[in-house]
Amino acid sequence: MLKQGRCNDDGYSLLEVMTVLVLVGLVVGLAFGAYSFIVKGYTRGREQVLLQQEARAVLAFLEKELTYSQRLALYSSSETPPAFEGQFRDISSDGNAVLVNGQPILSADGMEYKLLFHRLEESSTLLNIEVTLKSRTTQQTTNASKTIKTFNAQLEGNSGNIIRYMKPSE
Repeated sequence: MLKQGRCNDDGYSLLEVMTVLVLVGLVVGLAFGAYSFIVKGYTRGREQVLLQQEARAVLAFLEKELTYSQRLALYSSSETPPAFEGQFRDISSDGNAVLVNGQPILSADGMEYKLLFHRLEESSTLLNIEVTLKSRTTQQTTNASKTIKTFNAQLEGNSGNIIRYMKPSE
């Protein structure tokens, strides 16, 4: 005697169809959730790397510009700029870019820039530079700082968001 399995022509019951649909929906939902999580993680990681690279580029530029300057003065935008004779440059940030004499030198779409300069206590030649970058899309921030030694100049002022300097004659 043979066992008879499900060999009728009636088709599947409503309960069986609903069970299959629920299981397929769960699998698709989990797959989409995992994919979405991975894409968001990748985007955030990529954005963080871009912020860090840009911060390092700003610090490298500032170090190159300021290390051998002949005169350096730190001041904030609310203070009267120090008087310099001859050719001088101002480095600041307007939020959208790093500016040299008001002209954008370093900028990236979707990033906010903030610069702070501090003279280290008890030193007239050690300058600490702080760079803060913020992504406008992901709202991530990165901070980077570097202390440089100025070889040809004594620092004037204690801190500020603008630095005025004179390059050595070329």
